Amino acid sequence: MKHCVYHATYNSFKRIRLLLCVLLLSPLASAYAQQVFKGVLLNTTDSLPLQFAHIELKETRQQVLTDSAGRFNLNTPPGTKKLVLNVTSVACKGTVIFYPAFSGTEHVFIDVIANPLTEFVFKGLSARQVLEKAVARIPENYDTRSHFAFAFYRDYEKVNGLFLNFTEAQIAIMFKLAMNKNKVTHNNAYAVQQLRRSKAVTIISDMTESTMDEVLKEDPIYNLTASSLNPDRFGDYRIRFDTTQKTDDYIVTYYRYDFSSEDHGCGFHDYNIFWGEETERGTVVIERGTFAIKKYTRNAMINPRYDYGPLGSQINIIYPSKKYFFRFVDGDLTAEYAPVDGKWYLKNLMHKFTNDFFYCGFGSLAYRMTEYSEICFDSVSRYVGEDIVNKFYPNTFFMRRKYDYDKNYWDKEVHPYFFEARDSVLTHLQKLGPIEAQFIAEGKKE
Repeated sequence: MKHCVYHATYNSFKRIRLLLCVLLLSPLASAYAQQVFKGVLLNTTDSLPLQFAHIELKETRQQVLTDSAGRFNLNTPPGTKKLVLNVTSVACKGTVIFYPAFSGTEHVFIDVIANPLTEFVFKGLSARQVLEKAVARIPENYDTRSHFAFAFYRDYEKVNGLFLNFTEAQIAIMFKLAMNKNKVTHNNAYAVQQLRRSKAVTIISDMTESTMDEVLKEDPIYNLTASSLNPDRFGDYRIRFDTTQKTDDYIVTYYRYDFSSEDHGCGFHDYNIFWGEETERGTVVIERGTFAIKKYTRNAMINPRYDYGPLGSQINIIYPSKKYFFRFVDGDLTAEYAPVDGKWYLKNLMHKFTNDFFYCGFGSLAYRMTEYSEICFDSVSRYVGEDIVNKFYPNTFFMRRKYDYDKNYWDKEVHPYFFEARDSVLTHLQKLGPIEAQFIAEGKKE
């Protein structure tokens, strides 16, 4: 009997000890299963951190306070895909739904509204103020002294779905810069080092081909007055921060509904004439510390309600033959900049635009034409060698002159295509004959 009692007691003791172990280890196992979310709470308006805000994770009722830098940590259940955060502070109160990536410290944005009982003064800059400050610092952040740049240039067209009129060149550019009313202006010269062209095909004889000089005029840094970054135009924009991107830079977006700096090949694209033709959206990436513009993108589209005028008096008729009139479709521009020895320089400039061309007599569509231009800068210098110094011309029309095709040079890897697939472009060009034969034959023409 004692033996039985002893046995039962021993078994009970083992069960109790096991139960205690389970109870003691359960919180540890649960802690190991949780994911830690690291965040920083930011004001949507100016991207400033919200200090000492109260955050409650709705799923677990866990509550934390942000620190003086707006940072906070939350323990989340395993497999969490969505966080519902109830946020309360002296500056705001609201709910944020956030989809975490659990990679580093993630930015959580919330709209800040003024407390009706207290007057708050925020020291952060608005999106427009950040953009204005970046533009004002152009003379400080970008080189205002004349210099040389070595660049790769490519242009081609797509006409009714077929790629034509292909040019590639390795070029030295002389940027002759000057300051005018606190704005940097330029007057360029060009020297071709290598060149190749496909067979030239004339589509509309009244039109002249685009030049590299026209493409460089799309750079907003050295052509500020005519660009969309002219601060005199900001009053017509809707400007705000893009809070969806996880970056330490300012990302400012803008929208304008009535005009664009995209001239889509129209040399007389005047605001007073073409007001209302286009809508434009742009994005400017600005380094937070220096306010240097690192990247600028612009997208323009035709306003579908825009009317060029009655047939016969249209401002978009192509002279002198008056056989066609055009209608803009869309255009895209990307400009990227990189720092070199404390100053920022143009790194890439990519531009394309599309127009539709109609017969004046019938109004039917004749051509849809897209023009592509891509410039990639390799290096900058204050000096060039004697073999180049006497080859500079004030414009790039000289690229239609004779050249010696160097197949060995072009067999090396060149810059990748930005807009279209390389194989698609070259396949279309081959329809006019073997591409190498085209390059050789065009070099003999002027």
